[in-house]
Amino acid sequence: MKQIALLIILATMHLTASAHEVRAGGLRYSLDTEQGTAAVISDIVHGINTYDGDIVVPAMVYCDGANYTVTSIAEGAFAGSGATLIQLPETVTHIGDRAFEGTRALEGITLPCRLNELGTRVLAGSAVQTVLVPEGVTAIGDSALAGCSQLHTLLLPGSLQSIGTHVLDGCYNLFEIYSAGTLPPTFRTADNVNAVDVIVPDTDAVSAYEQDSIWGDYDHFSLWAHDEDSYYDINIGSNDRWEENDNAGSMHSVALSGNVAFRVLDKWGEQVAMTAAPRYYLEQGELDEAYTIVPSVMLADLEPVEYVVPAARTTPPVSDEMYPLSRPHVYSMDGTIYIDNLQHDGWVRIYDVYGTLHLERPAAQVMNIGNLPPARVYIVVTGDYATKVSL
Repeated sequence: MKQIALLIILATMHLTASAHEVRAGGLRYSLDTEQGTAAVISDIVHGINTYDGDIVVPAMVYCDGANYTVTSIAEGAFAGSGATLIQLPETVTHIGDRAFEGTRALEGITLPCRLNELGTRVLAGSAVQTVLVPEGVTAIGDSALAGCSQLHTLLLPGSLQSIGTHVLDGCYNLFEIYSAGTLPPTFRTADNVNAVDVIVPDTDAVSAYEQDSIWGDYDHFSLWAHDEDSYYDINIGSNDRWEENDNAGSMHSVALSGNVAFRVLDKWGEQVAMTAAPRYYLEQGELDEAYTIVPSVMLADLEPVEYVVPAARTTPPVSDEMYPLSRPHVYSMDGTIYIDNLQHDGWVRIYDVYGTLHLERPAAQVMNIGNLPPARVYIVVTGDYATKVSL
C-alpha cells in the first residue's frame, strides 16, 4: 500500500528559529523581519531535499510573537524532493527558478492566482499530469515544463504574453492545450512539439493563431475552437481521510479528476483557489462548511457541484499512553519499512536522526512504509517502543 505523508503546516505551528531561518513542522522558511514576510526554502540534509508527501503551504507562519505572511517560494525550494502534491496559498506572489524541478513523485500542484510569471525550469522533470497556469501570469520562463514526460493537459490564461524556449521539450504525452487568449502568446520555439491539439475561445481566435508562424504550424499544433458541447469525464469526491497535526486541527481532501481545472468557491461565492491537481485540501472547522466546485477549461465553466466539508472530529484519537502498544517487529527491506505485531489503535511515528518527523498515522492504517528518502537512518516509534532502522 502506498503511504502518503501529509504535511499540514498552519500558522500556529511552533517554530524553532536560527538567525532569520525557521522551521515549521517539516518546512523551512527564511524570514524578512522588516517586511513581515516569509519565503519557503529547501531543507537539505546530506545533499537530499527532505520534503515529501502532500504539502499544504500556509498563508502565514508565527515566530517570536509576530506573524509572517508567506509570499514566495525560493529558488529550488522543493527541487529533487519526494513531494507528491504541493498546494500554495494565494499570498504567494513569487516562485523562484527551479522551485519544483526534478520532483519525480509530484502528481499535481496548485499555483496561486497572484503570480506574474513562471520561472526558468520551474517544473522541469516533474511528474505532473495537468498544469494550470493562473490568470495574471504574463510570461513562462525557458524550459519551465521541459522533461515533464507525464504531462497531458496544459491550461494557459488569457493574460499570457510570452512562452520561452524549450518549454515543452520532452513532454511526449502532451496532447491538448487550452489557451484562453484570443490572441496567441509569443512562442519562441516549439521544435520538439508534435500533433498537440490547441483549443482556443472561438473561430476568430483560431484565425489569429493560424497567422502565427509557430502556433499556425500544423506539424506542431492543431487549432480548434472551443465547443461548449464537448464531453469531459469529471469526478469530484471525498477521500474521506482525517489528516491531523498537533496544534493544527485537521484538513479534508477533495478528490478531483478529469482533463479540466477546478474553481473552488466558498459559501459567499468568493474564489478560494483554481487548481488542476488531483486533490485539494480544505481546512475543517467545528461545523460543516459548504463550498461550490466548478469544473473549468479556462475558456468556460462547466456545471458546478455543491460540496460540503464535514466538521472536524471532536473525539480525540486514542493515545499511546492510554493503550500502550506491544513491542512490534520493525525491519527494513528493499527501501521499505515493515512493522509487524501492531495490536492496538495507537500511533506510529517515524523520525530521522535529526528529530524531523517524516510520518505520523494511526497504527491501524500502517502495513508498510515506503517513499522515504533512501540511505538514511530512521527511528520508528510505536507507543512506548522505539526502533532504529536504516534504508
